[in-house]
Amino acid sequence: MDSVVGLVGAVMALIGAVWIIGHAFGKGCLIGLACLLIPLVTPIYALIHIRELWKPLVLWVVGLLLVAPAARHVRATNPTAAVPSYSVPSAKT
Repeated sequence: MDSVVGLVGAVMALIGAVWIIGHAFGKGCLIGLACLLIPLVTPIYALIHIRELWKPLVLWVVGLLLVAPAARHVRATNPTAAVPSYSVPSAKT
């Protein structure tokens, strides 16, 4: 169940973020690129334009809130899930 909630949250967050970034590109190419490439600019831009962007902002935040517990659950049930393990081959001479 947590994976379904996490997936729904990820889709919601993605739609909200794309909506906000699309709006930023509508205002100007430079602010659109800034929102796309600098993660801190996107929420600041959304808060500045809150009257126009309240729906995608709510969608984005609720999506992120749904993803967080699902990700925490995966990490708690399988502690090595997010940690890649690399094995170095030994040189036999």
